[in-house]
Order: sequence, then structure tokens, then C-alpha cells
Amino acid sequence: MRVLAVVALLSLVPVASEAAEVNPCVVAKEIKLWRMDRYIFFTLADWMCTVHHVSGFKIQPPPSGTAEKTYGIFGFSNKYWCSDGTEPSSNYCNISCQKFLDDNIEDDILCARKVLSMNKIVETWPLWVEKCRGKDLSSYLKGCDP
Repeated sequence: MRVLAVVALLSLVPVASEAAEVNPCVVAKEIKLWRMDRYIFFTLADWMCTVHHVSGFKIQPPPSGTAEKTYGIFGFSNKYWCSDGTEPSSNYCNISCQKFLDDNIEDDILCARKVLSMNKIVETWPLWVEKCRGKDLSSYLKGCDP
């Protein structure tokens, strides 16, 4: 009987999230390392604002139940940018979506470069258009010295 009571109590405890979080300052340093801080017209502040609004710097598996899913800190769609093996994909970045779920963001940054080079910003990051474009983004760099 006690075992059942313990099991019942444990079922009420929230399960820890599967999401890992990437330190924003690490993201800023990686973006600068890959010379993405002024790539085309995107500044470092643009990148940081975009990631803040797209993923909150969290790396988590997409929710199940929808055909189109997004992956990684940049929110790459399995319909266009990566292949998850379940849905047809253009896979413009020629990569498995699972690669965007690890804490190595090098491949994420290279795919983000592809997004800009293909001029697919609006389709990929509508939150950048809504929340970041043309705004003072200096607050997104506070506390980091990339």
C-alpha cells in the first residue's frame, strides 16, 4: 500500500523539462567567431534578438502532433531547412534536424547563414520582423563581451 502511495505522490511532481539552455554570451561569441555579426545586414544584436524570441536560447525537441516542426535555437523548420525523416523537406541546409538539438551550435549558425544567403528571413524568422527589425537592440547584448 505504501508503494502505491509513493507512486501516486511522485506522479504529482512535475517532470524536469527536456530543454537545455545555451548561454546567450556563448551564442554571441560563436556568432562572432563565425563572422556572422555583420553577415549581409544582420548585426550581432539582430541575431541575439532573433534567438531570444524564437527559442529563448533553449534547445528542446519540438512538440509532437504537428507536421511542421522547428528545431534548435534558430527554430529551423523540418519543411525547409532540415530533414527529420518524417515529412518531405527541401532540406536546404542538408542536415538532420536532430543535429540542431545538441549544444554544438556551429551547424545551427551555418544553417542561419544559408537562410540569409537565400534571402528567406521573413519566412524563417517572422519574429525578427515583428520584434527586432528597426528597433534598438542594445539590451540583447548587455552582460556579454563577445
